Amino acid sequence: TTSFLLSAFSSGTARITRLTSPSGRDELAYLESTASGLTSFGDGRYDNYLVPMRPDIDAEAGTWTYQISGASEVKLTVREDEPTASGESNLLLQPYLVSGGSYNLDTVWQLVRGLYTNNSLKVTIGQTINISEEQYRTVSDSFFNSETQALVTQGRADAVNIFLVDEVEGGGVLGVAAGIPGSLGIQGPHNGVLVSLGSHLTGPFFNQSINNQLLAETIVHEAGHLLGLWHPTEDNGVEFDPLDDTAECSKSIYDSNSNGQVSAQECVGNGAENIMFWASWGGGDQNQFTEDQRTILRQSPLAYKGQIQAGQTEDGITLTYPSELSSTVTSQAATVASIRDYVELMPECQKSSTIQSIDLILAQGCVNFQDIHYRPNFLPSNLDDLSQIADYVNVVRQNDRFSYYFEPVTFSENTQALSGGRSYIGFSYQVSDSNALISDSNPFLLGSVFPFTRAWWDGLEVGDRLIAVDGDQISGLTVEEVRDLLPRTEAAVTTLTLLRDGNQLQIQTASETHLSRSLGSTNQIAYLNLREYTTVSADRVRDDYQSLVLAGSGGSGGVILDLRQNGGGSLSGAWGLTDFFGPGSVDNQIMFSLQQQSQTTDYRFGIYGSNLGITDRSKLVILMDGSSASASELTSAALKDLGIATLMGGITYGKGVGQNVVGLIGGSGVYITSFELLSPLGNSWHNLGVSPDYSLSTVLPANPDDDTLLQAAIEFLETGSVSQATTSRRTTKFPLLLSVPPYTHPWDGGSRQRLN
Repeated sequence: TTSFLLSAFSSGTARITRLTSPSGRDELAYLESTASGLTSFGDGRYDNYLVPMRPDIDAEAGTWTYQISGASEVKLTVREDEPTASGESNLLLQPYLVSGGSYNLDTVWQLVRGLYTNNSLKVTIGQTINISEEQYRTVSDSFFNSETQALVTQGRADAVNIFLVDEVEGGGVLGVAAGIPGSLGIQGPHNGVLVSLGSHLTGPFFNQSINNQLLAETIVHEAGHLLGLWHPTEDNGVEFDPLDDTAECSKSIYDSNSNGQVSAQECVGNGAENIMFWASWGGGDQNQFTEDQRTILRQSPLAYKGQIQAGQTEDGITLTYPSELSSTVTSQAATVASIRDYVELMPECQKSSTIQSIDLILAQGCVNFQDIHYRPNFLPSNLDDLSQIADYVNVVRQNDRFSYYFEPVTFSENTQALSGGRSYIGFSYQVSDSNALISDSNPFLLGSVFPFTRAWWDGLEVGDRLIAVDGDQISGLTVEEVRDLLPRTEAAVTTLTLLRDGNQLQIQTASETHLSRSLGSTNQIAYLNLREYTTVSADRVRDDYQSLVLAGSGGSGGVILDLRQNGGGSLSGAWGLTDFFGPGSVDNQIMFSLQQQSQTTDYRFGIYGSNLGITDRSKLVILMDGSSASASELTSAALKDLGIATLMGGITYGKGVGQNVVGLIGGSGVYITSFELLSPLGNSWHNLGVSPDYSLSTVLPANPDDDTLLQAAIEFLETGSVSQATTSRRTTKFPLLLSVPPYTHPWDGGSRQRLN
């Protein structure tokens, strides 16, 4: 055993108070005695202890004993190197870009690699993963914040996860780590660092650019915190790290301006040049680790030693790509090198032939599937007879129908939908000739109106002929030009001029994935309708509900949440929305669990800032049918298990697994089934569905007046019962239309601040 991390988790306060080695020394007390001035190593809902945090603390063989208070769960991460393993330890950095700006960070990653290499440390830098959700672009520097937690939870278990965001709230913060150390080897909100791109901009406001050197130093600095390194000297000049060979810059000696802080300028020659110094330094580079610091990094549980697998050719793998990707491959050289490194370590992503030529995107996709797919036995054993990533996914889909490959345009559209940036009115169209212009002989007709959408509620009908959009006549336009006139962004209002039965009429409608109405005999029932889950669904449904309440026209008579024909979407959106419907009495209770390749993670109520406040399940009804799937099943199962809501309709679709969304070089992408969902009671609904409390007809109604299931829900809220005539109708299970599946997502650690 090279190293290990003992982690304690709690809904309140967890505290590791003693850790005794086989030789009898209390290593926690010993570490505290070597860190001058530091009197507490932190406590809260997560506490941990890393061996080693000094070179003279060994992960020695034998029985270790510990004492922990307040913990509900204890985990152990252990690094065991093969006895025959040779070479230097290797650290894996996994970057995530969460920004509305356009940045070329290749130079930054080259500098990051150089900072490690020049300190005799080996590092692999993974392919940058783009996260498109806008709410993560500016995040709190507190890892107790729900959005910060949801972001960091998307990181890998086996890597130092670097989240590059537009801004980190907190005033002058360049970066912040989730802990000293973080939850090394455990996926969750404690295993990552935040780095503010905005704090690294330089130049006049009209022509700003990234300070590459400073950004690289911050990344390596925060990664050092996550791996167990403190500031050698804290800003007050009286607290120092526990390592023997790091310079101490004492306030009593070096605080020349007597402001109570020791700056980098004051500590030149006494630690300012160290990568882990507490503040950045405009007077020079901070590019040095001491030997003790290097030892801690090399022995980290996240580092590893190993050799190329047997059968691997000496000069490695040849990755091929089409000529049109040449410029992309050149600009992402570090990513390509990382893919090759992974392929060399994964026989599952190789061919059995001696000379191997593998498509680059196939290799990249294979590496990601092997890394995160929840059932590795579903994956191909090697790449023999597979030439493209689409071939690979087709093999996976023989056992897993929810993993997908998408060409660039489709992938972009789907990821945009997940972030809530795309919406729709709710109808399809038909024309006689899609290549001809719209005319009297080639009219643009409504082919279908999808139930429960804004189009359905606003009275659009099948066979309506579209004449104009917001007053613009469509005659003489192509089909695509007409489609471009129709709104596709959330809440965009439009007026459609239609011809119906020889009469012209105008209907105002909108593209919306959520809507609300006041229903019931006194208009005091709040009807909330959600068509798909996005990362902002909770906020939108909350705003809809509050608008009804403020208008005095909804809520007091109960609430109906309509999830019929809702195929799912964002997992983080489901987490937030379900929490909104959970009363405060269930805070900290399990909402759902994720079973992944090697671990199960619980997600709890209490992360969203507000809730509906309903505690009587007879006042909250969820409508569902055979096309309610995935995220909508999560909401239904969680609120049913905990007795929060009454479910009406039919058995849901039965999609109890979720996907990670992974972009590939060239713009295509894959959805990789990476976890199975469990309800609060530990039940899976995969291939089974969620059963309603009242089994009612789910035949799709032609219009709101024919919606017998909705009328049954109103009757239940107003009378407490449902008539026998309604309950005797047959329940129908509908096939699911392809929809966007859901994907995946401590204590404050070390931070790095910009000097004023």
